[in-house]
Formats: sequence, structure tokens, C-alpha cells
Amino acid sequence: MEIHYHPGKANVVADTLSRKTATFEAEPTLEQEIREHQKDDEKLQEIRELLKLGKAPYFRKDE
Repeated sequence: MEIHYHPGKANVVADTLSRKTATFEAEPTLEQEIREHQKDDEKLQEIRELLKLGKAPYFRKDE
């Protein structure tokens, strides 16, 4: 039987597994915030209605 010693720096797997885990909560992105505020914009709601009716030639809706 042979026993081999690997110092902490060389034993990357053990080093990674022995670290404490951390959790975090992501904040809403700028795009999400803009979408939320657009729901309250009356002028934008008018444009959306015109888009549904095909009467907004200078606008288009992209997903």
C-alpha cells in the first residue's frame, strides 16, 4: 500500500469541496424595471392599442 500526500494547493478538488457555499439574490434588471414602468405609461398604452388594430405605421412590437 502506498500513501501519497498532496498539499492543499495541489489538491484542487478537495480545496473546492471544502469551501463554504454562498448564496445571493439577484436584483431586477434594468430591462425588467423598464417593462414594469411601461405598464403605467398612458401614451404607450395608446400606441399598443393602435398596434393591435394595425394603425401604428411608425411602430412595431418585438418580443
